[in-house]
Amino acid sequence: MSKINKVLFVSLFCISLLSCKKDNLYIDQSPSIVPTYSRFTQILRNGKVYRSIPVRQVGNVATSIPISLTALQTADRTIGFTYNSLTAVKDINFTAANTTVIKSGSYFGAIDILGNPLNYSGDEVDTVKIKIIPSQFVPAVQGRDSMFLIFSKFCDVIPADFNTTYYSGIVFGASDKDTLSYGEVNTIDSLTFITQPTSTSAIGVIYDLYPASTGLGVEPIRFTMDWTDDGNLTISINDQFFYNNQAGAPRHIRLNTSLPSTFNSCNKSLNFYVDVYNPLTNVPVASGRHIIIAL
Repeated sequence: MSKINKVLFVSLFCISLLSCKKDNLYIDQSPSIVPTYSRFTQILRNGKVYRSIPVRQVGNVATSIPISLTALQTADRTIGFTYNSLTAVKDINFTAANTTVIKSGSYFGAIDILGNPLNYSGDEVDTVKIKIIPSQFVPAVQGRDSMFLIFSKFCDVIPADFNTTYYSGIVFGASDKDTLSYGEVNTIDSLTFITQPTSTSAIGVIYDLYPASTGLGVEPIRFTMDWTDDGNLTISINDQFFYNNQAGAPRHIRLNTSLPSTFNSCNKSLNFYVDVYNPLTNVPVASGRHIIIAL
């Protein structure tokens, strides 16, 4: 190879290296763009997101609905919402903003929802679907872009008010003890505070008119009422013995995991969704049965 050709080859090789280095530097230093999405952060239940909006007649306060982003942003992001209902009208039955802003450098924001006490003075219940409006900069997470708001009157929980005699049809099924009929008259006894003086839960016992020892009824249902969250009044029970069937086989009771058990502090009613099952096989003999206890 001639001297001139060698010089030309080396020059071309060096230019090639510089070009590669420049390209590599360009690639390494280019800013990465992380996509972000908006979503409601409340936990899903049965594939949907629900939130109870308690409406007080006195001292009514807004309920804050949390919103979040999936990635941090370097600029403020405005999230818009739509509201749809067959019965409730925005700015009449309830008030809520059309947008909220999530500040730069933050994942979280919120929107306040306030029910109108004049529209929820009795047994009125409205369902409103709120949905995130996707934008160019912040699309919404599919399946987490909407939730259902349940508006109803809220009364302060006074456990002593539940300690009374209830008359209601609390029916599991026919007369056979594996599809039993629960007693028609029940009392809640031993309803006591767990903590004092700012209690947010209480333990209660439902007694059947005919106890299990008579062969006609069932064992008491021991349960816990919880109102830590005013918008989510819940009932829980531990797995417990319920009765022996006609063949002497034991039957236990537990909460159904698909249907929520709750209580109403205004009309003093309790709603249980339970499974009665064979503890030896873990097979339900009555699944998702509804026990309504009301004045």
